Amino acid sequence: MFDAASWSMQQNCIQVGSSQLNCMLGSDQDQVWIGSQDSIIYIIDTRSMSCNKQLTEHRHEVMDFALEESHKMR
Repeated sequence: MFDAASWSMQQNCIQVGSSQLNCMLGSDQDQVWIGSQDSIIYIIDTRSMSCNKQLTEHRHEVMDFALEESHKMR
C-alpha cells in the first residue's frame, strides 16, 4: 500500500485471486471489501493484511459497492 501524499510504501502488497480489481470499500476500521472481475468480493482484514473471507455467489463481475446508513432505534 502506498501513502497517496508521499508515494512511500506503507505495507507490503497482498494478492488475492487473479482478476483485475474493480472497486474497494472500507467498511470499518478493520475491513476492506474488494470487488473484482472474477465475480468475487474479497474481504481483507486490515490488521493482518490477509483475506479472511470470499463472497462467491455473484454471477457477474463486481463493479461497485453502495453503503447504506443504518437506522438507529429510538
